Amino acid sequence: MADKDHYNHSMKGFHHGYLGLLILYIGFVMIWFADHWFCPVLTGTAGLFIFIDDFYQHIKGRSHPDYKSPLHRLYGLVYCRVKWLRRLNAFVDSIFGK
Repeated sequence: MADKDHYNHSMKGFHHGYLGLLILYIGFVMIWFADHWFCPVLTGTAGLFIFIDDFYQHIKGRSHPDYKSPLHRLYGLVYCRVKWLRRLNAFVDSIFGK
């Protein structure tokens, strides 16, 4: 069953900025393996956007503790509705400690 407060998901210690850096790195590596430029640029741009979103959330959060970034809010909405995402979240929490 989904949490009633869809912002109440933890993944403590695993900020989406790390995921953004990983996706950015994958986009960079794809430059050597892709037959065209579109996929590496799209992947890298998505990773950079995710990283910047997390960075801004932490900067803004210092002065506004209740601030939630656009991707954080989107994740919260999807988290409520997608069972496999809640399971993945619980698995990552078990690795990083909840």
